[in-house]
Amino acid sequence: MLGYVYKDIASNKLTIIVSSAGAFFSNLIPALLMFSDDNDVGSTFGALMAVSLGMTAMFMTSVLTAGVLLTDERKKWAYFVGAAPDGVRQAVGGKYAFIYLMAVLTVFISSVTNSIASDLVEGLPSLLSLYCLAMTLILYLKAIELPFQFAFGTKAGSYVKAVIVVLMIIAVLIYFLFGDLSVLESTDELFDRIVSFITSPEYTPIQVLALGIGMSAVIPVYYISYRISSKVYMRGVQSFEK
Repeated sequence: MLGYVYKDIASNKLTIIVSSAGAFFSNLIPALLMFSDDNDVGSTFGALMAVSLGMTAMFMTSVLTAGVLLTDERKKWAYFVGAAPDGVRQAVGGKYAFIYLMAVLTVFISSVTNSIASDLVEGLPSLLSLYCLAMTLILYLKAIELPFQFAFGTKAGSYVKAVIVVLMIIAVLIYFLFGDLSVLESTDELFDRIVSFITSPEYTPIQVLALGIGMSAVIPVYYISYRISSKVYMRGVQSFEK
């Protein structure tokens, strides 16, 4: 499997560079802005910008890694992999390993730069827990999306993600239309609570437990997704254009 992982790394150097740069600058930009502005408004704005850019960097990695499968969507390559001993499981496992390593790399770079920036610039929050949560959500989405991409091609698999996002948006809209909006309080109070949570997050024991279970469960879910993808890999060969 290591050979397939190395091949994916060599074939996707630009993806690695762009994702790493996005993770690095997501903390550098707000840190520079806050360093030149010491008032409360600047601190609040910088904190929100750090969160926004950090989450953008995480999901940018998710979008960029979607192209990893495209490099091998060739019938000749698929038949070669299928003819090799245990080739399908190793090739599919290489893809899963590369995507996982990209998520870990993004979180690592983001966390290191955020830790350094928060020590140097007062008011910049520590975002490690948010980075880990974002990575967990991305891996859950990948675990759902990848089997469809292997079975029907990357285009069909991307539709699955689009459907999930649309359903989430519809659920939020339904809540705003028919749900209890009193918990949101006023717009100003809600904004203050969000800023307070970002700048000085405090988790209840139940939230810590739920976060720990969710992050731990993603590993077996990701592995089950890999096993499913390995079984359906050869079915998706007919959808390849070349």
